[in-house]
Amino acid sequence: MAQKNKTIKPGYLQIFGNIKFEDKNCGNVKIILFRDTNKLQEFVTNAAGKFDMKLDLNQIYYMNVSKDGMITKVLNISTMVPDSSQLPYEYEYKFNVVLLENFSGSQNYEAFKKPAAKIIFNEKFNDFDADEEYNKAMQSEMKLLQETIKQRIEVDNRARIDSIIAAKKLTDSLAAIKY
Repeated sequence: MAQKNKTIKPGYLQIFGNIKFEDKNCGNVKIILFRDTNKLQEFVTNAAGKFDMKLDLNQIYYMNVSKDGMITKVLNISTMVPDSSQLPYEYEYKFNVVLLENFSGSQNYEAFKKPAAKIIFNEKFNDFDADEEYNKAMQSEMKLLQETIKQRIEVDNRARIDSIIAAKKLTDSLAAIKY
């Protein structure tokens, strides 16, 4: 019954911001925009990594952000609004997308396969904002993942050092035998 009374007027959400890597703007980044599963648009950011686009209201979008050598990030953007008869029809939301350097095995981590963030309409503020619950959960998951990756790097480095020491001992032993 509530759906029948819902007034939907046309409108849009303008999203804009920058792509960043290590606190600096990252340019020439490919962005592919999907509505549901349909590819709508593909473009490459300018050298400053700026993006700016308008999304129709009452749709679900996915924004894939990728660059060679970086982990692809996916953002989920829901432009669904409640009864829009009393709401503005133009919205703006500014945010930055921070890319991470790709590393061997990154494709095996489930956290990188999920949307990095979700943007939704916040009825409390009658405006668009990050989905706090989802983003907190992702931040916790990413913090745990960073610890796992850090430990993996330490183990790999220790193994590499042990291998170098073993090779040095073997070389020294062979040199002693020859002597």
